[in-house]
Amino acid sequence: MRAFRRTGALALSALSLGLVAGCGGSGVPAQLTTGATDQAHSASTATSAPVSTNPPPATPTAPKTKLAFIRDGHTEHGDKVHVEGRFGPILPPGESDVDQSALQSCPETDGRELIRRLDLTFAITSGLSGDVRVSPPVVSVNKEEGAEEIRNLNFVVAAPEGTSCHKGLGEETGFMIDLGTMQPHERRSLSVWAVMIDAITPTDPHPSLAKLKAQEWLMTYPQVLVDGALAIGGGTVYVTE
Repeated sequence: MRAFRRTGALALSALSLGLVAGCGGSGVPAQLTTGATDQAHSASTATSAPVSTNPPPATPTAPKTKLAFIRDGHTEHGDKVHVEGRFGPILPPGESDVDQSALQSCPETDGRELIRRLDLTFAITSGLSGDVRVSPPVVSVNKEEGAEEIRNLNFVVAAPEGTSCHKGLGEETGFMIDLGTMQPHERRSLSVWAVMIDAITPTDPHPSLAKLKAQEWLMTYPQVLVDGALAIGGGTVYVTE
């Protein structure tokens, strides 16, 4: 258990963008996708779509996903960014679509974790294209305050260069994902799996959602930069919401 800061700036954590879901089974890593109609829960191969000058249609909610948050921000230069996050169900390891090899490389993975998938959709809503970079969710640690105890999370992230696990409990690491140059109103997506360490115990092998909600499974929002300037940063969200 470690002390955390709910309102700390988004750390660039070891790819901590993910949420609780199960492991096991044949994991299919999701990849970055481009297009105006992103399916948040699909794990699709990277594709490209024609540039559109019209606002994109509303992103449909994929089965078994829940809109967790919407974030809008802008840089000091006027670039505007829209981010949506959708959670899948909380699952045991053997039932999740997380990449199993990446999960096994996570620190402290021992079969007692639960997994939750988080699908993120990004769009530039201003009039010019821009180079977009994202730092996945992390758990911000403030060792000096000690006001709250929060449970440890790791994150499995499906990035263009491959799917890997990153320890979410820690300070900034500088890890960023390059989404490339995005056109106005173009959408791109990123999938992350939050790994809830030791959520399962011998005395409670099937914890209820109510019990998990009572625990401090907290992560930061993803940080978004456009042409190197910060557009979205700061704030936290509960993985069990």
